[in-house]
Amino acid sequence: MKQISVDYDSAIIGLGATGWSLARFLLGRGEHIAITDTRDQPPYLAQLQECAPDSDLALGRLDQDLLLRARRVFVSPGVSLPDALVACLRAAGVVLASDIELFCQHARSPIVAVTGSNGKSTVVTLLGECAAHAGLCAPTGGNLGPPALDLLASERPVDYYLLELSSFQLLHTHSLNAHAAVVLNFSDDHLDRHGDRRHYWQAKRHIYAGDGLMVINVDDPMVCGLVSADRRLCRYSLRDPQAELHIAHDTGGVAWLCQGSRRLLRCSQLALPGEHNLSNALACLALAGSMGIDAGDCVPVLRRFTGLAHRLQSLGHYRGVPWYNDSKATNVAATCAAVDTLAGSSGIILLAGGDAKGADFAPLAAACVGRVRHALLFGRDAACIEAQLTGRLPCTRVADLAAAVRHAARLATPGDSVLLSPACASSDAYVDYQARGEDFIRQVQALGDGS
Repeated sequence: MKQISVDYDSAIIGLGATGWSLARFLLGRGEHIAITDTRDQPPYLAQLQECAPDSDLALGRLDQDLLLRARRVFVSPGVSLPDALVACLRAAGVVLASDIELFCQHARSPIVAVTGSNGKSTVVTLLGECAAHAGLCAPTGGNLGPPALDLLASERPVDYYLLELSSFQLLHTHSLNAHAAVVLNFSDDHLDRHGDRRHYWQAKRHIYAGDGLMVINVDDPMVCGLVSADRRLCRYSLRDPQAELHIAHDTGGVAWLCQGSRRLLRCSQLALPGEHNLSNALACLALAGSMGIDAGDCVPVLRRFTGLAHRLQSLGHYRGVPWYNDSKATNVAATCAAVDTLAGSSGIILLAGGDAKGADFAPLAAACVGRVRHALLFGRDAACIEAQLTGRLPCTRVADLAAAVRHAARLATPGDSVLLSPACASSDAYVDYQARGEDFIRQVQALGDGS
């Protein structure tokens, strides 16, 4: 198929935060652009019309004819393109790219890149704190915080760019050659968009393109399958003492974060809770080392960094029972990790549900047995979770998150923990996981002090 006459240097699909950053960047370089969005009123429409009122727009649909009139098309990560449209554009010779691809073409400082099914935001933020403590200018962005292109406007000379990258951003990125990169872990997620785990895995592996340092979690077989024999490696592990960064026990049985034979920090002194965060801390140390930061200089940060909002966030107590907001747990593996972290309580009241994204909840059922005393299920795919939990532990379907909070307040007794860890995306009822978490916080605060 021949391309229709080219009218635009670039077209952008989606006018959210990423699309708006793309528009500003391209307009600033004098490009003639067009934008299409399935929404009639995308979030940054007013800003675009004020900045570039003559921009060509097609709203309320993905306009194929408009896209075919562009030399290249930038796809926002939140947009799922129909396979037929992708095939049509490629057949016409239209280049499909991401904002990360454009960023890679213009960045003049090394990139440290982080992806994985879980833990990306924690590791990037923790690494940013370590870099700041070491006196480096290392702005963070991408899938976390500001869009990557916005980082190019830094007024200070940048030592490193720290990027959190999703599978959707990596899917259309071809020029990434990161100074150091890591796939933290791999578990089934976003199968509703990738189709199957093989395509999801193939998208993630793009982060290791090039010749930079490969940071490898040797505890994850899927990550180990990405290793290239001719590349520089830095391995980390919770179980393998031969890895460059690992956990080891002293003669008294105390567990330490270690770099080779060097003990850095007692595991109990890490401010972040849970075994999964021990792994995240090791990944951070490996990446920091690639940036010339001594592991010992990261220790003060590891002692004080308590984590990000909506990630196993403590909300205090109600009637003597602790409540936790883990709204960021948008897949099964994340919720399993949260349940494992709180397993010391006499029982967990688990609040879960939302958009399952095609997930299999059998691993969640296995993780909950003997740990979760009662599951309260809400949202569009509550029945999918219920089907796996029924017969293994008590569970109740409720109308929504607010109803789940009220029910949990009645069920919980001292010794329990109440945990919102949905194992699902929030798109069936909320704009994003932050909005879901903030609603949960409001609902818990409305309970009062329990007196």
